[in-house]
Amino acid sequence: MSAPDRRALLDRDNDDLSIRKQCKLLSVARSGVYRAPRPTDDDDLALMRSIDELFMAWPFLGWRRMGRCCAPTAGG
Repeated sequence: MSAPDRRALLDRDNDDLSIRKQCKLLSVARSGVYRAPRPTDDDDLALMRSIDELFMAWPFLGWRRMGRCCAPTAGG
């Protein structure tokens, strides 16, 4: 069962089990329960897509080398 499915099983109105105990029993992080996920910005999606394309082109590069050779230059 995926984490979102387990998170959906939480009962916030349960007086017998606290949210903390329910999260522990369901193996769900409490931070994902209390905070709603932020909507993804279009700029963030474009950046993630370009990083993915770079990684698919050069999968042997680590994050340090990819950051040095593929990062856009400042001001241009």
